[in-house]
Amino acid sequence: MVGILYRQKPIRNGNKESPTLTDIDLERILNHEVPTHILKRTVDEGHFGCMEAARAASKEWLKYIILSLENSNIQIGMWSVIVDEIWHSYLMHTHEYFSFSRDVLGVDYYHHTPAMVDGNGKSNMPQDGGINFTRLYNDRFGPLPSIWDSMPEAMACHDDGECCCY
Repeated sequence: MVGILYRQKPIRNGNKESPTLTDIDLERILNHEVPTHILKRTVDEGHFGCMEAARAASKEWLKYIILSLENSNIQIGMWSVIVDEIWHSYLMHTHEYFSFSRDVLGVDYYHHTPAMVDGNGKSNMPQDGGINFTRLYNDRFGPLPSIWDSMPEAMACHDDGECCCY
């Protein structure tokens, strides 16, 4: 039987007494390199024109994770379709993603919740137009880079009635 190793002191996720990650936690997360074959998948699928663009998006994805870990009491949603592609590609490599969750983030598994709309047109994602995300990002990392420019697209509904709210 193979044992599963866990951190002695996992990063707090949802603990309102101490929501801020330590400097060591931040450094470990921000210095994480998404494996090359995962980034290459996003390039091969046409989401990015080159590996450098995919790598830049992966760094923004890590910043999103930091914001969600530090602000677990605020639903911030994923506001960039293109950044979300990094997450989707990583999820396809389940063993590596599980290790990333455990070893880098210090949680058993960092869940991805897909955007869903019920029969009444109500989305499970925040309806704040990205205000919370933008505020938290600006406070933590400074101005949003252009990769987050897809935020308005993520809140727009298609002409055919299909909603893509994230």
